[in-house]
Amino acid sequence: SSCVMIWFEWLNADTGSAIIRDIRNRLFDHSQKLPVDYYHKNKTGVVLQRFSGDMSQLEETINHGMQWGVLPLFELIAGIGMMFFLNWQLATLALLLFPIAIIGPRILAPKAVDASYQVKKNEAQALGVTQEVITSIGVVKAFGLQKKTIGWYREKNANIRASMFRMLWINGLVERSVTISVLALHLVVLALGAYLVWNDQLQLGTFVAFETLFWELSYNVGHITQFIPVLIEGSGAAKHINDYLDEPIRSQDRKDARELPPFKTSIVYDNVFFSYDGKQNHLNRLSMTIEAGKRVAIVGRSGAGKSTIISTLLKLYDIDKGRILIDGHNISELKRDSMRAQMAVVFQDNLLFNMSICVRVRV
Repeated sequence: SSCVMIWFEWLNADTGSAIIRDIRNRLFDHSQKLPVDYYHKNKTGVVLQRFSGDMSQLEETINHGMQWGVLPLFELIAGIGMMFFLNWQLATLALLLFPIAIIGPRILAPKAVDASYQVKKNEAQALGVTQEVITSIGVVKAFGLQKKTIGWYREKNANIRASMFRMLWINGLVERSVTISVLALHLVVLALGAYLVWNDQLQLGTFVAFETLFWELSYNVGHITQFIPVLIEGSGAAKHINDYLDEPIRSQDRKDARELPPFKTSIVYDNVFFSYDGKQNHLNRLSMTIEAGKRVAIVGRSGAGKSTIISTLLKLYDIDKGRILIDGHNISELKRDSMRAQMAVVFQDNLLFNMSICVRVRV
């Protein structure tokens, strides 16, 4: 028995860690494929919530699933077999335990999952505010915005509290509904067993053995019931993660996209239109030619479109109308990686990866 349990623990650890690893890999891979405008429209903290809080909750659900769900299920099956061996009439009645026990979860569980999902969304919003405030703490202090930022966070935190109360309340109802159903059925089985013993249709020893098995069966059902709140919270986290994974990858190379040959002659913007939001043009009828070997300075007020020109050249964003040509090749027909491999860019925001100097130079 000890050897079997050791093997079971090893299997649980190996399977659970492998599943979490694959989900994390899929999340990060997807993060690299989403267009830049997704990250401009969504707060960093909201995105990071999927990698931190949601993944932690999902990890807990998966790791406890084998112990709280699978193992008691096997014990249930064995217990049912023994009950039929002792008395098929009482065993048939005892099987009503399952449809009766799932009535409450069947009705309440979808609402509980939605409540858990709302908690995850609110937690992500709060994390987004925290991330923004901490990364700009100098500005916050310089302009005396501490009270404002505290108000913003408390508003988000109040939303978390409201949604968490609803989730915990429904989770409690789910668990209690199963407990009440089990106790009610237990009274029915006890009454029928007493009737059969009184009329000499069942031996007292057999009835006591049956009752012991039925209590064990009820215990296993209760064990699974205790896992339901964890499962509900894990389902809410999975739903929130899937929202991110379901985001479409809008900026992809065409199937017939080709490599860009080494740059030689010119870069041409031909009547280019571009808008971030689809309402206001940030590039409007832009036409210009930059010859190879020339130094060009693009000057303008903040928001005039200087960075936007570079972003469209790098194909971080796809233009709405017009053409951008490199040596006569329309960049919409070129592979992004082959273009970017021939460009060096210094953005306004500095970034140093948390790596060794050797790795930074190689990157």
